[in-house]
This record gives sequence, C-alpha cells and structure tokens, in this order.
Amino acid sequence: MAKKIIKKPIKKVSKKLSSKKKDVSIRYESFCQNFVALKFKGTKAAEAAGYSKKSASAISSELLKKPEIQERIHEINSEALRNNEVTIDRIVKEYKGIAFLDPADIFKGDWSLKDLKDIPEHARRAIAGVDITTLLGPGSKTTKLKLWDKIKALDSLGKHKLMFKDEEEQDKSVTIIFNGNMPLPKPKPKEEDPA
Repeated sequence: MAKKIIKKPIKKVSKKLSSKKKDVSIRYESFCQNFVALKFKGTKAAEAAGYSKKSASAISSELLKKPEIQERIHEINSEALRNNEVTIDRIVKEYKGIAFLDPADIFKGDWSLKDLKDIPEHARRAIAGVDITTLLGPGSKTTKLKLWDKIKALDSLGKHKLMFKDEEEQDKSVTIIFNGNMPLPKPKPKEEDPA
C-alpha cells in the first residue's frame, strides 16, 4: 500500500533562526517558514505559527512590515530556490524553449507526430498536454497536442529583456530638484487680457 503524503504547515522550527543572527523569535521564525511554505499566504502562515484565527490577518500584516521578518523570508525563499535549482537562467531557458519552438522538432514532414524519443528535450518541455483518442477500428487514432502559450512566453522574455514598458511607466513625469546653486528660469511675463 502506497503512503499518502500530506503537506502540512511547518510546526517544528530549526534552532538556526537566521544566518545573520538577527533577533527573531521562534514564533516569528515559524511565521516566516510557513509564509514561504504556504505560498506567501500571510494569514494562513500566522495561524500555522500559532496566532489565533481572529487576529491572524492583522498580525500577518504587521509582521510583514518588519524589516527583520522581510529579510528572513527572503533568506528562506532564496535558500529554497537554490536547493531546487530555480534560477533566472533556467526560467529564461524554459520560456525560450516555448517561445522559439520549431514545429519540425515535434512533427514529421507529413505532420504526423514524431516518436517521443525522437523529440528533443526542449521541445518536449513545450508540450502542455496530449489527448489521444482511439475510435473503433484499426488505424483510427487521433492525437491532439497542446503547447504552452507562445505569445505569453515571448511577452515574458520581452519583459525580462526590458523591451516593453508598462503604461504606468510611460505616463510617469520627471521631477527635477535644484540644489539652490543653479538659477531658476525666469517666469514668462503674463499677457494682458485685451478685453
């Protein structure tokens, strides 16, 4: 019989509270660990750390404002990403594989699907799903292939390379602050109203 694995919030906290020896209590450490483990859900992390359901939301909000808590969450998350080999380069490589997929990597010249072993790894990673339908009778098999969104991958790569600007960024005005040593331009004289 196979064991059923259940993900639970972290209850035990390691004695090493912080790599920088910051003053973080056991309950704060539990909050930080659970915040990362529970996919950045503050209220649930506060509850898992032992705070009451009634106050968890408010406490979570207050804890997340503290620089030492933010720093510890960053440390825990960075360590988790390092341990799982999640890097910017790897993410960009995955997006690149989706964005620049050549159909010739997946299909034969007659548009039939290649054998899985003949499809390069980067092309296999671009496949989001496969639906195989077999109808009655010989040779009546239909294979539908779904690929990850090419436009979304291109858009993400473009944003990573800073090729696109958000509307908010385009509408921002620039404020120039003079240090007092530079003369300000003289105001234009007001035109008199001929009326």
